[in-house]
Amino acid sequence: MGVFFQQHLDYVFFVYGLAFVLIAAICAVIPKESARGAPWIWLGLFGLAHGFTEWMEMFAIDLQDTPTFRTVRYAIMALSFVFLCEFGRKTLRKLQCKVPGGWIHVLLLALAAPGALGGTASLQATTRYALALTGGLWAAWALYRMDKQD
Repeated sequence: MGVFFQQHLDYVFFVYGLAFVLIAAICAVIPKESARGAPWIWLGLFGLAHGFTEWMEMFAIDLQDTPTFRTVRYAIMALSFVFLCEFGRKTLRKLQCKVPGGWIHVLLLALAAPGALGGTASLQATTRYALALTGGLWAAWALYRMDKQD
C-alpha cells in the first residue's frame, strides 16, 4: 500500500489540501452569533493557506521544483501556522485565559530559525515544532475550553 501512495502522491496532496480548504469554507459560513465568539477567521485563514501549501507541494511533484518555489512554499506554510497560533491565542483570550501577546510569533519564529543551518528540511521541521505544535495545542485547548463553557 505504501508504494501505491508514493506513486500517487499528487492525489494525496490534492485531497489533503482540499480538506484544509474545506475548513476555510466552513469557517467562512459559521454565523457570528452562534460561533461562541471565537475568531474563526484565523482558523479559516490557516485552512486556506495550508491547503494552498499542500497544493503547491502537488505542483512541485508534477512540475520541476525550483529553489524560489520551495522558498515560497515554506513561507506560506509558516504563515499558515502563524494563523493557527493566532486562532488559538485569540480564542483563549476571549475565554479569559492568560495568553502571551502578539510578540510570541516573533519568539516562535526565532525558535524555528536555527533549523535553516541544516537546510530546507531541517527548517521545515523546526518550523513545524515551533509554530505548528504550539498552534495546534493552543487551538485544541481553545476548542476544548469552548466546549466546556456550555
